[in-house]
Amino acid sequence: LFERKSKVFVRLFFSFIEDNESTDTKKLIQFMKVLKGFKNVNGIHRSDELYQNYLKLLENPKPIIQKLAFQCVLNWNQEFIMPYQKEISTLLNDKEIASMMNKWHISDSGDIKESHRTELSKILIRVLFPKLTSRKGKGGKKKLMNRRRNIMTFLSALRSEELEFLSEKLLEPYNVILENYINNEVHEIIGTLNTTMIIGFLVMYKNLISHIGHFLSEKMVNDFFHLTLVFLEHANKVKYISEDEIDGKKKGDYTKILTSSIDRINETIKQYPMHKFSDQDIERMIDVMHNVQCSTLDNLESNSAKGCLKWLNRITDNTDLADILFRKKGTKMLKNCVAWFDVNNPLIYELFDNMILLRSDFSIDLCELVVNEVLEKFQDIFKVRSVKTFTTEVGRKLLRILSELSVYAKDKKKAKKIIELLIPYIKTGYKLSDIVFVRVINIYMNLLALLDDKNIHVLVLSPLFSRINTKDGRDALCNLFKFISQSEDYLKPIVQTLDDMNSYSQETIVVEYDYQTRFKAFASISNEFMFQSSEEQMTILMYNLLYFVNDEDLSIRNHATMCILEI
Repeated sequence: LFERKSKVFVRLFFSFIEDNESTDTKKLIQFMKVLKGFKNVNGIHRSDELYQNYLKLLENPKPIIQKLAFQCVLNWNQEFIMPYQKEISTLLNDKEIASMMNKWHISDSGDIKESHRTELSKILIRVLFPKLTSRKGKGGKKKLMNRRRNIMTFLSALRSEELEFLSEKLLEPYNVILENYINNEVHEIIGTLNTTMIIGFLVMYKNLISHIGHFLSEKMVNDFFHLTLVFLEHANKVKYISEDEIDGKKKGDYTKILTSSIDRINETIKQYPMHKFSDQDIERMIDVMHNVQCSTLDNLESNSAKGCLKWLNRITDNTDLADILFRKKGTKMLKNCVAWFDVNNPLIYELFDNMILLRSDFSIDLCELVVNEVLEKFQDIFKVRSVKTFTTEVGRKLLRILSELSVYAKDKKKAKKIIELLIPYIKTGYKLSDIVFVRVINIYMNLLALLDDKNIHVLVLSPLFSRINTKDGRDALCNLFKFISQSEDYLKPIVQTLDDMNSYSQETIVVEYDYQTRFKAFASISNEFMFQSSEEQMTILMYNLLYFVNDEDLSIRNHATMCILEI
């Protein structure tokens, strides 16, 4: 009877849908139970519109309505649905959905016919969409997250172009924002959104990156990135609104939106290093992140500050993005990072490494601009650190940055500052690894080239001859004294003796003393030699002899002892 009077009944249904679909579930169920009996779809009034409404009702969060909508869709006998109706029906059952997603293979080499893929994928996305986006359910938050992860994993088997429909469904509530992305009005629109809705979007984007990341198309990445960027921009503006204008809970939500947006931007840059962001997008991102950075300088432990530092690391790890950063806000942002410097924060070291290793024209200019600020910060750090610090991992990280920055010491003032910072490493040189100590000596040598008076450094360096006990370390010291002797004439008579006294055999693979050369050096320290030598020269030699009297080799100990007795 109802089917024969379909024109009247369908009109009533459409009228109900327009007014009451989301509020009167019981009446909707009654309508659906009748409509599923309409088998002659060609004779139904406004058949195509009815079918589109059924498809929309497949996205209803209530399982009973989903099942009734699917039964209605089956009346159309679509060839891309009928072979899979059992599997789809199982996906509608909360108790069996997990096992079905494990069994049903929807990838290219799976159980779906090629000609059915495009339309069937849309049906699957519609059926799973309410379960994917639901924020409530039995079992609590953990069970919801597991279900969402399983659905994402299942859908990741679809092709990139098939996932476009999922993107459309997820972005549908935000289309008006995307349309006004470049307009100032966009923040008025965002202000009308529920903060929970924005937080939900950011959580969903995180899941997409984690589970479907590589399959997102360029357009999908751009759309999600644009939304995240304007949400970040808006949340940072809200930080400056007083408590009188916005309640505390909403302000707390915006703080969460701020940190989550920064995290999503970082994840996007990491996940899609080859993605071609437009120059306009990059410049806008840099402007926003600079504003965020400036607002976090008074709270360096905040999640926003940490997220901003991670972002700088991501940017400086990508040459194309880094060059735009350096051109636009690089100097200001990097100077702010100096204020953030914390010896226990690994992100700081990563940032300086990235920036320095780029070796682009912009990064070199930038390093030269901030080297003074960095050195002043290091001086403050070194004042409160114990000597023990310089033999630890922290000390090695600080040394690595000093090593890189020494390249930009183009004048005496900067060279002198870095040398002063190297003194603690010199004093603890015997406790450093061979590689680290040699690096310190090489930096020292490069910086001394910029200074006129090198003699004062001899007093600092000479005692090392009594402590350093490795071949490479002693070789480095000898080379450093040879270098200093080029400008300090009083060292020239003894540098060859120093070199010979510390010589090693060139004819053996294993490290072995060159005894003949060493004995000749010891023998040269005669009464005549001593009368011709100054106190400074003899002091340097004495540090060597004091080291050798404790040598494991008896013949070396004896020769060193005889020299000391002569002196």
